[in-house]
Amino acid sequence: MRALALALLLPTSALADANPQLEALVQSRLPFYGIHVDVSDLSLRQVAAIHLAMASGGEGRLEKRRKIRAILRWEEE
Repeated sequence: MRALALALLLPTSALADANPQLEALVQSRLPFYGIHVDVSDLSLRQVAAIHLAMASGGEGRLEKRRKIRAILRWEEE
């Protein structure tokens, strides 16, 4: 949750600079959950939410996978 709060405080240019690192991190971890998508096709909002879902504690792999799949169904407004 702290990461999300910090991201909301950062200027847009700072988020743009962090985007490739975040994308690479999420892309490398998704196969563990049996999900194979091109992260570069997702919005920054989706990538950040997936990262937070993967980093959250106290949940099993299947529950995290369910959350990630739900995030992938988000429509951009």
